[in-house]
Amino acid sequence: ADAVFWLHATTAYIALRVSLELLFPTNIRGYTAQQYIVTLLHQAALLPLCLISWVAGLLPEAPVVVYLLTGAYLASDSLVNYTPVSGVVAGAERKPAFSWSVHAHHVLTVVLCALGPNLPGPLVAEGAICILLGEGGSLWITVTLLRPNPTNFLIRFYSFLISRVLGVAIAVDIARQIESEIMRAILLAMVIGLAYDNWRTLSAMRKNAKSSGSGSWPF
Repeated sequence: ADAVFWLHATTAYIALRVSLELLFPTNIRGYTAQQYIVTLLHQAALLPLCLISWVAGLLPEAPVVVYLLTGAYLASDSLVNYTPVSGVVAGAERKPAFSWSVHAHHVLTVVLCALGPNLPGPLVAEGAICILLGEGGSLWITVTLLRPNPTNFLIRFYSFLISRVLGVAIAVDIARQIESEIMRAILLAMVIGLAYDNWRTLSAMRKNAKSSGSGSWPF
């Protein structure tokens, strides 16, 4: 049932992305309108709705839905925006794009989202919180691209930093509670890979913010 839901969600995200590409072939600071709209829909609307429904007791399955929706969102992003499909759907408006780093990040996260619903008992919820933190911490990347000002650079940097530190701590706690040594090693290896990628992103954020004249910066 989870696999079917994920396939349906991925198909829906792809259909939405392609439709938006054709309707709004605008490029803003290197990204299309489709990327901005779908990212905001996922991170600022769907996931918060899942969280509210979960807390209110309206959707007990919310943790699993968080995993599956996020996996579908990232899979559709890789397919539509970072393969030759990106050139097909946008026509002459945009050249096909390909990024190994984006695919690597997405594949690792999609695998974690696939493993999440199969974690033992309460670890499912703990992992879902980790996903929510990660997506929430990435939200201000989009906001800052749309509104690049010193305040947004600060919010972007610290929200990304705090969410990643908390996320890694939760992931390590989950790994600590997994009985299988093989599964624990696999999870920790993927977390290390994502942490390295996020550190590179954080370093780039700091560099860009400093060059924008956003005041003094840590590290």
